[in-house]
Amino acid sequence: MSDKRLLILNYFCFVVYGIFTIGFQTSIWSQVLGGFPPPHFWLPVLAYWSLYRSPKEGLIMTYLITLLVASVTAMPLGMFLLLNIILYALSYTFKSKFYQPGPIFFAIICGAMSVAFMPIHFILSLIIEPTPIQDLEIIFWLLQSLLTPLLSFAVYPIFCIIDDLTNKELPTEVGRQFE
Repeated sequence: MSDKRLLILNYFCFVVYGIFTIGFQTSIWSQVLGGFPPPHFWLPVLAYWSLYRSPKEGLIMTYLITLLVASVTAMPLGMFLLLNIILYALSYTFKSKFYQPGPIFFAIICGAMSVAFMPIHFILSLIIEPTPIQDLEIIFWLLQSLLTPLLSFAVYPIFCIIDDLTNKELPTEVGRQFE
């Protein structure tokens, strides 16, 4: 297969992962577990692409995932896009300072992004929205922040397999993470 087709297939696989997990989070999870907070199923994609892709590729995936998730959330698209770009930038900056190879660092980044999600959302809501968030669901947020890094351990090998199958070369400062 040509390099362009493999690159498109790589993007496509991550978008399909996003579609399936977002659908699972919004429909099946709520039917089976009721009001128990789900992890951010889409956040590991942003974390993976902030750690193992160039900034240009990472921002493209940030836009794609934002468009997918925005279709199933009540958050305004502009605010959600800004929130995801801020999370991506924080993760990318953290990577440039403290990078360690492997799934543990990936889980730490997923956890940090999940923890940062609510405070950044709250601040953006105060600045942008005419009626900002008034009720912070702290227990919900804490449970999501605990479950998202656990999810990341399950999806990290899947993401590495997708990269291997599509011959995606990781940036030189990253190297191969999962053998």
